Amino acid sequence: MIEIEKRALVDRNQYDELLKYFSKKGKLTKQFKRYTIIGIQRPDFVPDTIGDKDLRIRTDGKSGLFTFKIGNWHSGDARKEYEIHFDLSEIKDAMGILTTLGSPYCVSVYIERYEYSYHDYVVSLDKYFFNDDYIIDFEKLVSDNSTENIKSEEEKIENEMEELGLNLITSEKMIEFINKLNFIKKAQHNFKKTSIDEWYKEWEEYIFCRV
Repeated sequence: MIEIEKRALVDRNQYDELLKYFSKKGKLTKQFKRYTIIGIQRPDFVPDTIGDKDLRIRTDGKSGLFTFKIGNWHSGDARKEYEIHFDLSEIKDAMGILTTLGSPYCVSVYIERYEYSYHDYVVSLDKYFFNDDYIIDFEKLVSDNSTENIKSEEEKIENEMEELGLNLITSEKMIEFINKLNFIKKAQHNFKKTSIDEWYKEWEEYIFCRV
């Protein structure tokens, strides 16, 4: 499957209005807090705009999800995505895989998500706790990965977002946003200096979404 995804940054007022809109026009399918730890390629935590592999682990406090995306996030193009679900009792092993196959440098992100079914899309509204930012995400998985179909689906999503007064995030703004996340000191991890056991002890409350 190919993941087609478009995002827009919103402020707190837009976030509140969008929650009201999708509560009426869409169907709330999920509401949860989520902890994510993302592999970062560079030791200075600057986003790698050239790399085409994205490894991360997500938890909702009940189960874990190991995600591997192929494709340059900076380009805005559709990316291939592979996922494996696992029990949270296995998260240390999952982290061992991530830091060995991916990178020893990681960043933690903690959000609250409202997820809606809206027309043909999964629409997510995220609140970022560590930096008080808000983002909306339109996503669709398609099996037809022809260039024509992907372009057509992307245009449909863009039109939907435009009708809602949303401005697609540019690659430059996305880099700024990722930079902001990556440079939150308490969320940075260097597993060349810190063990997975130490990380788990410090972040357990977030991993199980109890915060």
